[in-house]
Amino acid sequence: GVLVCFDIEFPEGARQIAQAGAELLLLPTALDLPDKNDHRVVPSRAVENHLFILYADLEGRAAQVPGQDLTSFAGGSRVLAPDGADLQQAGEFTGGALLVARLRLGGYGVSEERNPYLPDLRAKAALGHYAALGPDARL
Repeated sequence: GVLVCFDIEFPEGARQIAQAGAELLLLPTALDLPDKNDHRVVPSRAVENHLFILYADLEGRAAQVPGQDLTSFAGGSRVLAPDGADLQQAGEFTGGALLVARLRLGGYGVSEERNPYLPDLRAKAALGHYAALGPDARL
């Protein structure tokens, strides 16, 4: 599946992609330095949804726009496993980096057993725990 930039800040997008059966989430982004929250949020989304995440973050300076401050993008791209661990990580302000990682699809069953978020969510929904959300709620 694919989310773009700020979409990862909200759990629902990654959750829907995982529930659709995806094992890999592509996440191109351009978070500027003041908004850099990816080091906490992205691994959380990997663990919550048992997804590999390929996080490609822009690096460098944005073009100067009259009346706006110059924005810097730090980079810090990374490849995360479903247990939230970094398989590869680029530093910040590297001048560009190519990350290569071997993904073992289906190879993180222990992580899923320790953190059964998706099966638990489905089970609770089947028991009516989320009925108050209405019939169109996506869990």
